[in-house]
Amino acid sequence: MSRKINSRDYYNSEIATLKKVVKKLKPGEIVPIHTFHPDKYADLFNRKIEQVSDGEVFAVCLFDRAGVL
Repeated sequence: MSRKINSRDYYNSEIATLKKVVKKLKPGEIVPIHTFHPDKYADLFNRKIEQVSDGEVFAVCLFDRAGVL
């Protein structure tokens, strides 16, 4: 059995999933990658959005509540 979905349905389901992840993880900053529309993230999330260009190098530092991971 197969089911067809249009691109709008797929897009909306992906956005809903991203919103769930952000709500659960509560990141201080979001760095959009693998997207054609990183500029849209500011409208979707109430977080700092850091946009980087293709090929640009940036550092990632992980922290947990007890200190540095």
